[in-house]
Amino acid sequence: MAIIKKYAYCKKCGKPVTKPKKKTLESFHYQILVIAIIASLGIGLLVFIIYRKFVEKKKHCPDCSNEVQFYKNAKDVPGPKVPVINLLEKLEENKEIEEPKSDTSRKFVNCENCEKEFDDDATICPFCGWHHETIE
Repeated sequence: MAIIKKYAYCKKCGKPVTKPKKKTLESFHYQILVIAIIASLGIGLLVFIIYRKFVEKKKHCPDCSNEVQFYKNAKDVPGPKVPVINLLEKLEENKEIEEPKSDTSRKFVNCENCEKEFDDDATICPFCGWHHETIE
């Protein structure tokens, strides 16, 4: 007896899929179909129709066309994805909070070319690439 899996979930979209679809055919598939129809005097078309209608399963997400995963129970389906943007914003906020105070003993100089401030130890400006001579 086959286990019926009712609930589908797309990993890429991060959401449950109510009605999965069959994989869309690409131009290569149509070329093979035409060759098979011509070579078999039309019998290839009947085989193709039977395969598409009865054998091939609906197992692709209608939004992104990726293969979905099926689950037996609704509680087994993973929850929605956390948006990456919100996660990055939270990480940036935590970084600003935990960021140590800048060291005042470091020396900075202004670039002769772009007028931006950078570390005294560097010989090349990180902003414009201007080569600076170190004064000793």
